[in-house]
Parts: sequence; C-alpha cells; structure tokens
Amino acid sequence: KQLPVFHALDANTQQKVMEIFNAADLNGRGYLKELLKRPDLTPQDLQSIAKNLQILASQPLHAALEPQRAALLSSVIQELAAPDSIHQGIKATCTVTEEERALCKATPSEYARLWAELGVKGEACYADGSKLTLNTDALPEDAGLPGCPLPGRKLSMRLFQASAMASLAS
Repeated sequence: KQLPVFHALDANTQQKVMEIFNAADLNGRGYLKELLKRPDLTPQDLQSIAKNLQILASQPLHAALEPQRAALLSSVIQELAAPDSIHQGIKATCTVTEEERALCKATPSEYARLWAELGVKGEACYADGSKLTLNTDALPEDAGLPGCPLPGRKLSMRLFQASAMASLAS
C-alpha cells in the first residue's frame, strides 16, 4: 500500500526509512507505517527520527543490546508511533513512564535521539544536560503477576524506565 507521506520525503530520508523497515521485525514494520502517518509530525521531525532510528538499525550497538536489535528497534518505533502504548506494567515506575510517554508525544525526535545514543554508547544526555545511563538489569522480560491483565512491557520500555529510575537515584 502506498504511503503518500513516504513519497513526500527526500530521497535520503526514504533510504533511511527503508533500512529501518528492513531491520525491524513484523510488528515494528507495521508501526513504522503508523509513525509515518502520525499527523503531528513535520517532514523535519520525520527526517530527524529516521536519522536516529537508522542508527539503531545499522550501527554497532552496546554489546548487551546487539542480540536484540530488531526487538529494540521495533519497540522504539512502536512507542514513537503510539505513545499511549507506553506503560509501566507492574513496576513502580510511574514518574519515568510519564516522562517517556511525554517525550514520545511532544518531542519524538528527541526520544529517537536519546535511543540512538543509549543504544550505541550506553549513555545519553537529555537536552538539559542531565545524563541517562543504560541499565541492562531490565533486559529480561517482566515476569507478570498471575491473573494480572497488564501486558508485559516492550524491551525499550523496560530499559528506558530502568535507566531513568537509576539516573534519578544517582
């Protein structure tokens, strides 16, 4: 199916989007189409997001993340496409979960930049200069509670929230 917004992008950004599409899993590919249709994003936003997602798709990642590249990329794409899908699951991370959701809604290109830095370097700096360091303790999937209807958090949710919580504690 043709996406008019894709054809409106410059050739360089189109190439990046195709690299992202090829590196993502099936879920991520579907959300990439939704991300491109997000009505509040300008062509400049999409260029910046594509640049940073392409880094996650193609650059060497932090050693702990490399084996899960497709899952990480796809979960970041999902969050950017559907910020309201971000949740804390059964973890007590409501403050940083709201921060993560707000970043994806208001400044999605900044969220994509943070993930490009976290994914490659293992650390990133917020726009205000404060530091976010990758907390790999959250790599394993959440163990849910029996009978709990909440879905497990996606990889990027677990990692961002754990990293932000650790940054607050330091």
